[in-house]
Amino acid sequence: MIGRAKKKPFGEFLYDKLMQDGSGARPVVAVFLLEVRRSRKRFPEMAERDSVWLTPAEANRRVDEPDVERLLLKFGRMVERGRRLP
Repeated sequence: MIGRAKKKPFGEFLYDKLMQDGSGARPVVAVFLLEVRRSRKRFPEMAERDSVWLTPAEANRRVDEPDVERLLLKFGRMVERGRRLP
């Protein structure tokens, strides 16, 4: 994606990550909103990832991380109310 990211994080989430050596980690991920200007048809991880446009509600149904679900719902409420994004 090509665009302009907001300077302040919109939120953050934790997730469980399995490392290559078999150990586990629980990284904190800061989420920044991005005003997308255009997207690329080809990108480095295209063999491992699908790129699709979804509404926040649709994205929320595909996620199995409670903190990410919370952020998607928060974003969806802002969009529905026509509020200016932070």
